Amino acid sequence: MTTGLAARGAETTRRFSAEWLAVIGAASAAVYLSAFTLRWPLWRLYDQPNLDYTWLSRYTPEGQAVFLGAFALLFALQYGAYHAVKRRRRRPAADPGRADWVRRAAHWDLSRSRRSTSTIT
Repeated sequence: MTTGLAARGAETTRRFSAEWLAVIGAASAAVYLSAFTLRWPLWRLYDQPNLDYTWLSRYTPEGQAVFLGAFALLFALQYGAYHAVKRRRRRPAADPGRADWVRRAAHWDLSRSRRSTSTIT
């Protein structure tokens, strides 16, 4: 009975983090669209070399605040997505025998490479 509750709790956590990832992705796209793409239409300015955001914002403090605020917000959203994925990966694997198989395969490969280097010298 406890196993069923634990499995249900793990499934809820996976779904919760997947939903958060979708929300974070949509929020990131909205921030990028509103703060960078629509604010500074680079598709119209592609032929002007050496553009920087200060020229695009006409050297206003508001433009710098929007740029830095959006940049910080995008980093915060990326940090949240990292933690959502990290929380999701903490769950045990569906196939516990796979870890043993990987360990044995890695050991076999290492022991094989040691033999091949020892015969050369």
